[in-house]
Amino acid sequence: MIEPRDSAPSPGRAMRALLIKGVSGYDVTTRFVDEIGEAFKALGWDVVVIQVLEESELFPLLSSARRRGEFDLVYSVGIFGERRDGAGRTVAEVVGAPHVIQYVDYPLGSWTRLRQTPASTALLVVDPSHVTALRSVYGPERFDHVAFSPHAGLGAPSPPEADGHLFAERRDIPLLFCGSYVAPRATPMWASLPSGLKRLFDDAFDLAMGEDWIPALDALDRVLIAHGFDPDDRGLEQLRENAFAIHDQVRTTRRRDFLQAVIRSRAPIHIRGRGYEPAMIDVPWVDYGGEASIDEAIALMRRSRLVLNLNANFGRGSHERALSAMLAGAAVVSDHSTFFAETFEVGDDMATFNWKQAEDGVAQIHDLLADPERMWRLARSGHLKASAGHRWRDRIPAIIEAARAVSARKA
Repeated sequence: MIEPRDSAPSPGRAMRALLIKGVSGYDVTTRFVDEIGEAFKALGWDVVVIQVLEESELFPLLSSARRRGEFDLVYSVGIFGERRDGAGRTVAEVVGAPHVIQYVDYPLGSWTRLRQTPASTALLVVDPSHVTALRSVYGPERFDHVAFSPHAGLGAPSPPEADGHLFAERRDIPLLFCGSYVAPRATPMWASLPSGLKRLFDDAFDLAMGEDWIPALDALDRVLIAHGFDPDDRGLEQLRENAFAIHDQVRTTRRRDFLQAVIRSRAPIHIRGRGYEPAMIDVPWVDYGGEASIDEAIALMRRSRLVLNLNANFGRGSHERALSAMLAGAAVVSDHSTFFAETFEVGDDMATFNWKQAEDGVAQIHDLLADPERMWRLARSGHLKASAGHRWRDRIPAIIEAARAVSARKA
């Protein structure tokens, strides 16, 4: 167990981390774990990584790893907090170390897992509003540790070319977007609810779409208050969990609308990802190459002048796509987030746009594509900052602190 204070492990033993890989779309979260493992090793930790392809394998693999030595923490990305073995033991209990889970999407969408996740599990999230949502819905004492820990860029730093001319000459992809397309539901998830409840969710969705950005739970709570309800009423927990449906509908609607606007503008965009409707991409100026693994995406970013990032509904947080593109030496244009605004110099390190002025975002893309020198300056400046402070090695302290925090509570 990690002690509450900075203390060494037992004599003769290095600190040890057990990292769990699950099944991952595009291999993204497995790449997270790989880079986290290398970062721990660079700090002198011993690292054991297990790959769980079927949930039935989880506890045998954990037990086998534990028999080979003690651990100081166990880490997974969004999974296994709720799992119990045949004796009712959690992941942390089987391993004998604090369990840290990093959520990289809207956490209320995992409500079935969260309800069964023990309080001693440390939760890390990629948007500060997700901390607020978890504390608000489940109560401030439900989990011992919930904290913001932003995404990190993936891939070894690959700096942009030496000048704007070489940048334009050697990077043959003018504009790249890597990401799945999920069409907004024609019938929202809440459409079958009784009329009174349906109206609450309809109003919350309209509110969220009508503002530049508002957290989904905040939108729902505002509507509840307007209808005379108290969001702090514990009897509303299950209703408020379903804010994830508002989040999903806003995210998919905004991603669709912006991508359609970029394509209609005839921007020379290269798209990689699954789920695209033929009508959207079957035009001569769109280069659609289907799915791409994260390694393939990074290779494409290293050939790109400008990479489009869409947080789409993480208005205070981060997405790894933008940071990975910076590490790859590309310029980045993204929707606004507080994290980007506070971490980077907008206009010098990256370009951003607001959702209520999405047409300005499309115009920015065209202006940048016409100005390779400016793209190169953005790429150079963004690359330096991302390389210096936004790789997985820079997120390891938050993981260690999370494990120490729950150990301290337990002690």
